[in-house]
Amino acid sequence: MLLRHPFNRILSAAVPVAIALGVASCGFQQPLLQQTAVTLGPALVAGDLAAVYEATFPVVNTTGRTVEVVEAVTSCGCLAADIDPGPLEPGASREVRVRYFPRPGQVSTDTLQVAVRCRNAPTIWAAVHVITFPRLEVTPRFVGFGELFLGQAATSTVRVRVRAKHGERKPLELAAVATRRGIVTIEDSGWTEDEEGTFRRWTRVFTLTLPPSSRLGAASDELLLTFDRPVVLSHHDQPARTISVPLHWNRLPLVSATPSTVFLPAGGRAVVRLRKHTATKIRVTGVTLDPKVDGLRVETPVQRELPFEVTVSWQPPKERQGHGAVVSLHVDTDSAAQPRVTVPISLSPVSPASRERVEPTPPPAEGEVNGTSPPRAERTR
Repeated sequence: MLLRHPFNRILSAAVPVAIALGVASCGFQQPLLQQTAVTLGPALVAGDLAAVYEATFPVVNTTGRTVEVVEAVTSCGCLAADIDPGPLEPGASREVRVRYFPRPGQVSTDTLQVAVRCRNAPTIWAAVHVITFPRLEVTPRFVGFGELFLGQAATSTVRVRVRAKHGERKPLELAAVATRRGIVTIEDSGWTEDEEGTFRRWTRVFTLTLPPSSRLGAASDELLLTFDRPVVLSHHDQPARTISVPLHWNRLPLVSATPSTVFLPAGGRAVVRLRKHTATKIRVTGVTLDPKVDGLRVETPVQRELPFEVTVSWQPPKERQGHGAVVSLHVDTDSAAQPRVTVPISLSPVSPASRERVEPTPPPAEGEVNGTSPPRAERTR
């Protein structure tokens, strides 16, 4: 299938190509190069079949007489051109079709020439400007470290690869590598070279290490790869010198409490259970309340290893009856990754036994107002 924009691509592309064409005048003046450069979107892996890019541009007869068009030839074997032969009337135009065949892995900027020969007029020359970009293979394009517990580290790798034909040098160099936020550390293997059929292949591996952390929740970073020239990654990418690889992860608590929040009425009692999500032993080193409230008691077992239960009860004295409060239950552990677990406790001034039962008021019967029948209207004669 041919793509017209106004360029067409056929077969498979080895490198992305930008082509700029000029408008040629069939006469005695110099050709006018008026068309701006256009970047062809598709960019396939360097080292596959050679690319073939098609484009068209018009030849305009400005001589004031009929001109006999013969053929179109080019200055390079990588560029083919053809035009329909025959007479071209004054003021009329005819399309020249060009096809560009870049070498696999080629990275260059060239200006090629197309000549349109006429039988009774000078040869017309038009310039074709070609820019090729290397394609970079980055695997994977997204790094997910997954769900990690507090204090847990993780590693992953990103592989970068580029190819060229035998006898050609590496088409690019790495200028810099870093992470945007500096959270993830990078180990660079350097370039390694091997052969793949008729091509040379350069590979570079980056080992990414996410260090332990005590910060809960989802987080992200970016691996930034900067090269000495623009590159592309996929068929629809615009050329750029810096390629980013997103990095994501999510930190989970090492110790969790159930329930996570306690609602405690006057005279009530609640049990908070703590459990660990690791095979490593974790011990409770202390249990405190902040602030301290009269009548609020904490009971803990002698056994200090997790799983662990804390019993909380509240019997407020008479002078505190009718007053609630919010306190924090702090359970300290010997884990460096999560040294403390905090559970909020909401104290209610109303005990369950003292709550009055409020009977719902039945709705008034039809014709009644506030539970009484309306006065009857006096009968008139």
